[in-house]
Order: sequence, then structure tokens, then C-alpha cells
Amino acid sequence: MLEYGADENKKNIDIEEVLNYSTALIKGETLLKSIPIYTRLIKEMHKIL
Repeated sequence: MLEYGADENKKNIDIEEVLNYSTALIKGETLLKSIPIYTRLIKEMHKIL
């Protein structure tokens, strides 16, 4: 990324965003075992993002 002029702060923000999406998906997968796909599941995942 640095070759294309992205600064270190932008790189860290992008990495954090990817980690948040991964965490949200894992949380969603866990919740699917106990609740159906409804607004509550989506809201719980969105809290992480």
C-alpha cells in the first residue's frame, strides 16, 4: 500500500475495518445457532462495525 501513496494511518484504518467485518461475521454465525435471521441479528452484527 505504501507504494501507492497510502499513509500509515489509512492503512491502519483499513486493517481495523477488515478485522471488524471478520468479527461481525463470526458473531453472526454464532447468533444464527440461537436466533433466526431477523433485524435483531443484523443489529447485533452492525454494532461491531
